[in-house]
Amino acid sequence: MALLGICLKIMIYFCCLSEGELWLKLSSVALSKIANTFSLYDISNSSLDIKARAFQNVYKPAVRAGMGQFFTPHEVVKLIVDVISPKQQEVIIDPFCGSGHFLSESLSHLRSQVKNCNVFNEFAYHKLHGIEKSERMVRIAMTDMRLNGDGHSNIRCTDALLPFSSYVDIEPNSFDVVMTNPPFGSVLSSDAFNYLGEFELNSLFKNVPLELAGLERSIQLLRDGGKLGIILPESIFVNKSFYNIRKWISQKLKVRAIVSLPIETFSPYGTSIKTSILFAKKERSDSVYDYKIFTGGIENIGYDAAGRPLENGEINAFTARLQDFFRKEGW
Repeated sequence: MALLGICLKIMIYFCCLSEGELWLKLSSVALSKIANTFSLYDISNSSLDIKARAFQNVYKPAVRAGMGQFFTPHEVVKLIVDVISPKQQEVIIDPFCGSGHFLSESLSHLRSQVKNCNVFNEFAYHKLHGIEKSERMVRIAMTDMRLNGDGHSNIRCTDALLPFSSYVDIEPNSFDVVMTNPPFGSVLSSDAFNYLGEFELNSLFKNVPLELAGLERSIQLLRDGGKLGIILPESIFVNKSFYNIRKWISQKLKVRAIVSLPIETFSPYGTSIKTSILFAKKERSDSVYDYKIFTGGIENIGYDAAGRPLENGEINAFTARLQDFFRKEGW
């Protein structure tokens, strides 16, 4: 695995360079020694999961240091994927895919469910889609996806908030599942929407937080009856100032679960925003709520604010509770 780490670090160096900077700062002697060392080993038959995990562990510190990007922790990604439980016939998109972790985890999830290679390949090549505007992140996401067994990688390098006419093959109401962690922290003024797509929130509110534009775009992408798993600031669900936003959400979606995450969730990745996960179905809700909504919170995510492992992590048991709720109550 040490050798694999060296190999992947070189791959990451290529992935993270800007256009026109594709070169290695190594002497001919060093390159020759690396080539001789690699020739003694064969990793072509090693587990795809092992290679992908090694890739993720290598790129996290390198990319965070150079790009200022925040990654969705694996524990949270796995929770969302396990609860939504992607099916082989479903078309999935992450419109703010970053490193593509929701997509690669969906591959791992289906691999454990489907034994037919043709069915799995159909899913891997045609059912997983992503949008990411950073060219560097697209390279990283595509490399990660290929290490997980996706040789096609339908990841578009563009802004997910543009008018739909700007895209060649992305249309509204065309995806069964959206799983995403949209960018937080910015507020879009009315002027900003002059070059973005049509958003209902822009006509309802003077200023729209970027994450809410991400939420609306996610809803636009979903087919009727489609499933949504999205990470949002917890303030949207608890602050009085967001009452009208919550009312708007309830008109657009059938809310199925809201899961509060601890403040430490994103701390190792550079931010301490308190967040929650919204699980919902694209379905206009009746004025009378005659269905149950799961609400709960995780206190121990399995690591502390510095990323050090903690005992008695709750996420696996919490995921099981949430899955049991959906088995009984449905979407």
